[in-house]
Amino acid sequence: MTDTTETEIQPHGEWAEQDTERRRLRAYADPETGSDRHFAEANRLEAQGRTDEAVAARAAGLARYSEIREAHPWPAE
Repeated sequence: MTDTTETEIQPHGEWAEQDTERRRLRAYADPETGSDRHFAEANRLEAQGRTDEAVAARAAGLARYSEIREAHPWPAE
C-alpha cells in the first residue's frame, strides 16, 4: 500500500512577496540596525516631554525604514 499525498505548490510570485515581507519585518525589528528602535526611542522621548529629540528620533526611524524598503524591494511583476 502506498500513501500518496499531494503537496500544494505555492506560486512563485506569492512566495516572493511573502519572503520580501518577512525580510523587511526582520530588518525593521533588528535591535542594532532596524527602524523600530528609533520609533521606540521617539515614543519614550515624547513621553518625557522631550519633543524636539522625539521628532529627530522619529525622522531617523523614517529614514531607516525607507532604506530597508529599498534594500528589500517588492519582486518585479
